[in-house]
Amino acid sequence: MKRLLALLFAIVIALSSCSGEVPGEAKSLTENLLSLLSEDDFEGASALLDSESGLGENNIRSYIYALEAETDCDFSNGARIVEYGSYSEYTDESSADEERELHKLKADIKVGTIPFLLTLLIVDADDGPAVYDVTFEMK
Repeated sequence: MKRLLALLFAIVIALSSCSGEVPGEAKSLTENLLSLLSEDDFEGASALLDSESGLGENNIRSYIYALEAETDCDFSNGARIVEYGSYSEYTDESSADEERELHKLKADIKVGTIPFLLTLLIVDADDGPAVYDVTFEMK
């Protein structure tokens, strides 16, 4: 029984070290992005993107419009954080030349009344955190 309790304790410690508290800068970035998307300000939203992400204003616009058509959500009804989930380190190994340290943020959000899981990959850019990738998954 003691071995089982020790094993469970070790698992809890390991899991708690995998995700940390979401820093204030990451929360601000997330809230700004959702606010801009709710206002159909895709130019403003694209300003929050990392220059190396390969994403731009048209990518974001197309993604949001497709998401709205597919899920019947409407960002103009507002998008808000319900609860922040995890925040963890993530290594981008897609480029053989350079590995980039990213942070993966997950949050439960609502677009209007429809729940989604938001996943952001955030990179520390020269002028603060920037979005490297964004996905919305309907819950």
